[in-house]
Amino acid sequence: MCMKCAEQMQAAEANSQYQVYRLYDAGYRLLYVGYSKNWARRLTQHSQNCWWVDVETVLVEHFPTEEEARAKETEYIKSRRLMAVWNDAQVPKRERAWRSQSQCPL
Repeated sequence: MCMKCAEQMQAAEANSQYQVYRLYDAGYRLLYVGYSKNWARRLTQHSQNCWWVDVETVLVEHFPTEEEARAKETEYIKSRRLMAVWNDAQVPKRERAWRSQSQCPL
């Protein structure tokens, strides 16, 4: 894990706010959007998915309430310009413009 990511994870663990995180590949294509009270733990869970090998960049935003975090997550997921590849429950398959080179099954 990169040093910057580790530092961000440590800061998030000490912070009780909610976070919205976006995961991007090397081409800066959005792979996944999520929210959590402990995004470091959530990323550890995501790392078990076959698409994790494509993650190159993690962006995290902090919010004081769960409602604000959920609203931002929904905004990102619904945004056509930020179509997340792996948010299957929220993005219809016909709208996914790209799939990981790993071709991992859903």
